[in-house]
Amino acid sequence: NYPQVTNQSLVHLAANATSLEYLDVTGTGVTADAVATFKAERPEVTLISSFG
Repeated sequence: NYPQVTNQSLVHLAANATSLEYLDVTGTGVTADAVATFKAERPEVTLISSFG
């Protein structure tokens, strides 16, 4: 479990990790809404989460 990875972490990664290709946020503190927002902003990144 990584509860210190939060919605704010996803906001930061979406804006600053320009080379990011893959991210697994399973077992973190992110919410389904944050995952959906990240996927909309960075559709080229493969994002794995508990939310599908």
